[in-house]
Amino acid sequence: PPGLPQVLRWLVRKGFINSKGEIMTEAHGIDVSRYQGTINWGLVKSDPFAPKFAAIRATVGDYYSDPEYRANYRAATSAGFIATAYHVIRMHVGIESQVNRLFNFLGEDLPPYPLCMDCETTDGKSPREIENIIRSVCELVEARTNKTPIIYTGDWWWNPNVPRNTWCQRYPLWVALYGTALRLPADWNNWLIWQYSSTGRLNGIDANVDLNRWNGTETEMYNFFGVDTPPEPPEPPQPGDGLTMRVAIEGLRKRSGPGTNFERLGYIDNNSLVEVLDIAPSLVYGQPAVWAKINSTEWICVQLGSTRYALVEQ
Repeated sequence: PPGLPQVLRWLVRKGFINSKGEIMTEAHGIDVSRYQGTINWGLVKSDPFAPKFAAIRATVGDYYSDPEYRANYRAATSAGFIATAYHVIRMHVGIESQVNRLFNFLGEDLPPYPLCMDCETTDGKSPREIENIIRSVCELVEARTNKTPIIYTGDWWWNPNVPRNTWCQRYPLWVALYGTALRLPADWNNWLIWQYSSTGRLNGIDANVDLNRWNGTETEMYNFFGVDTPPEPPEPPQPGDGLTMRVAIEGLRKRSGPGTNFERLGYIDNNSLVEVLDIAPSLVYGQPAVWAKINSTEWICVQLGSTRYALVEQ
């Protein structure tokens, strides 16, 4: 692994470290809706854990359009994210009416990438009815875009509510399952995207956000979307070069080294601004953690798993 002064550079480029403390090369993304409020996509882009792609909620059934979609889509696109839209399929409304609602709402803000179909409600329908609705919606969306949509679901919903089939395998799977062990719905043997956390924290978003992992490298992700791999971004500020972070929780514990096995040295207040002199990874209760050295003797944990305890200011 790289030396400690280089760790932040790797984290910036690749996003996270795995449970063994190794740098991962998968691309990462987020999905958002009005529940994240007003998002500053420029700040999201500047975050050391910045995602590469974003799925933005557009519509639900044939009766709701997300009021933040247009602002989110345009700002995310302008900031350089691969941004697409997702539609929540509802089973108690018409098939054509909800597809029409989706495309009428998207209008000129229709992404040039595959759309995502969120499948996680039954609305009192039988498994056969649910299967027909999902399949029909996906077929209509594909016919309107000439792109195969992505199905979002999890084994916890798909397995008991959709009869076993093979037709769904032609649709890339976005699997929803929080935790460390990935399980696929019964009718898929591969996955494209894994939504593994609902409690991520990023600069520019004043709320928890869903975190997603691409099944492959950043280059493979760009190839899937038909996008040229962007050039390497300028090097971000490094520890000791004016990099500062703002504490995001009350009473963040300080320690004498980068790990819970080091001596406790008291607490640091919420909203405190600290200069980062060095960065180091570790494991805390089996989860990957990132530590920041804030002076000659004190360290703080700035991220544990998907939970952020401090946010980059510069």
